[in-house]
Formats: sequence, structure tokens, C-alpha cells
Amino acid sequence: MVSATTPPSSLSPPPSLQPSVSYTTILTASGIAFLGGIGGSIWYSRRKLAKENALAATTPTSASQRVQAVAPVLTPSELRRAHVDVGWFALKALGLGTLLAVGTTGALVVAVGWWLDVRNGPI
Repeated sequence: MVSATTPPSSLSPPPSLQPSVSYTTILTASGIAFLGGIGGSIWYSRRKLAKENALAATTPTSASQRVQAVAPVLTPSELRRAHVDVGWFALKALGLGTLLAVGTTGALVVAVGWWLDVRNGPI
């Protein structure tokens, strides 16, 4: 038990148990990576939109080039089949998304544990 008279410096772990990488370094690196990803995504989207707008402005269009969309007509059996297909697609997407999220989280936990020299269990 630590008494109230114990100086704070004696509460820190010995140098052999201190992590080799500080937590602020990891938080700073992850923040920079996150902001870089968001910034890069915005930059890429704006660049792509500018290219598409420039291409659309230079391409001449006439009334004959504009195609009118025709709504598809589905029979009741085709509509039921489409609903079943959509349900299976949603279930597969949910399963794959869950698998990717759990797998990525596990890989991230192992990587951070290795980086911080933290071990849980007999590994």
C-alpha cells in the first residue's frame, strides 16, 4: 500500500518495464494517419469531380444523344425472386462486414500489443 508521504516519482514503473514507444507517439501517429486518410479522400473526390465536370462541359450534347430511361416491368414472380435475392445479398454483406471488422480488430490488437510489448496469456 502506498502511503500519502510517498513521492510521486516512486510510483512510476522501473525503466525496464516502461514501454519503448510512448502513448502520445502512438496517438499522434494514428491521428495523423486518420486525418491524412480523410484529407486524401476529400482531395481525390474533388479532383475526380472536377475532371468529370470538365469532360462534361467540353462534350457536345444533342437531343438525340439523351436517352430516356424506361422503368422495368416485373411480374409478381420476378418481384418475389428479386426480394429473395436482396435478402441473401444483405445477409452476405452483413456476414462479410462482420468478419472483416472482427478480423481487422484482431489484427490491430495483435499489432498494437506487439508494438507496446504487451502480452496477455501464455503466448
